[in-house]
Amino acid sequence: MPQVAARTSSKLADAARSSLAPAAAAHSLKPFLIGCVLILAIFEGLGVYVTSMPSHSPDFRTFYAAGYLLRTDRAHFYDMEAQARVENEHVSPAHLQLYFNHPAYEALVDAPFTLLPFKAAYRAFMVFNVVLMLLCVLVARGPFSRILPVVNPSAGLAMFLFAPLLLALAQGQDSILFLLCACLCWREMERGNDLGAGAALALALFRFQLAIPLAILLAVRRGWKFSAGFVAAGTGVAALCVAIVGVHGIRSLLRLITLTSGASQSAAAQTIILEPRAMANLRGLLYACATRWLSPHVGLLVVALASCVLLATCALWTRRSATLDSAFVVAVLGAILLSYHLFLHDVTLLLLPLVLLADRAPTWLLLTAYVTPAIALLLLGGNWYWVAAIPMIALLVYAARFASADPIPSPA
Repeated sequence: MPQVAARTSSKLADAARSSLAPAAAAHSLKPFLIGCVLILAIFEGLGVYVTSMPSHSPDFRTFYAAGYLLRTDRAHFYDMEAQARVENEHVSPAHLQLYFNHPAYEALVDAPFTLLPFKAAYRAFMVFNVVLMLLCVLVARGPFSRILPVVNPSAGLAMFLFAPLLLALAQGQDSILFLLCACLCWREMERGNDLGAGAALALALFRFQLAIPLAILLAVRRGWKFSAGFVAAGTGVAALCVAIVGVHGIRSLLRLITLTSGASQSAAAQTIILEPRAMANLRGLLYACATRWLSPHVGLLVVALASCVLLATCALWTRRSATLDSAFVVAVLGAILLSYHLFLHDVTLLLLPLVLLADRAPTWLLLTAYVTPAIALLLLGGNWYWVAAIPMIALLVYAARFASADPIPSPA
């Protein structure tokens, strides 16, 4: 009963804060729309240049191959040779192959683009991602209308200088789609629709390494309705994946994930795993500072123990947060840091905590978290992406301290 009473208190506090909070400034969307047109023109030109280079192609090649195989050869959907053949024949030959290792239902989004030649499909996917950016701002208009110092004088403009989002746009990645699912989750939670919030987050299981820790932390805050929504929609997603590729396809996916995660020491795995220092998360930070000098098994144990401590700490902070916004910030930052496999473009999700804290956190802390990914990308290089985790940890600690400064009121 005390746990039920505490959870009820959290929900009442969230509702009270939402009702008492001042309405966000009604910033015009016109500057954002103009920015969308300009950035789309720039990136379309960039897309023409990138696809004209025979030795290079964007990450979108993996999504194109997945969509193509979904339409033409589902039996070999996760077959590495089949994916490589489609990429080499329909995109361009590559010395280092990229493989699609996401749940199969995501390819339903990619399949329509494969009706076009690759170059046209890549540019069309850029347009699609810009539309998703617009939807993010419309869905979470309140947070995106808050003034983020220097970079956000109007609704949504913080997007246009954020390096992870620009990288996702250039590479044709799905990170902006994940951000939209997170925005939908936040909006439904703000409205008190925990069932819908859980279902919205389950739609983001194509990045399950982010969606699952985020769901766990939010479930600690919101209780069984959120959990039921996530589990029900997640079950639907899993059933859809089985319907697409069958049980054999799911086994192939698990094998491919094992190869790309670094858990396998096979020769094939060593050609496709991501360098841990290129991950802006807890694993990358620990690897850069300590675990790379340890044996693989000991290093994995250190990361596992540190992740358990971080998960427990974030769960406690999420539960004790005085407002929904602060709880959501802690949960999102915790999920990013806990994600075992993280690319820099996945840090696009950091935008939501930044705008939620825009009128509360110190300017220096917000700007440090905002610009560090760009410094790592443009100046330091891939083996230094882990440094972006440092300001995220600082932001997490600040969000937890800020959240606990105002106690949760007891229900009337």
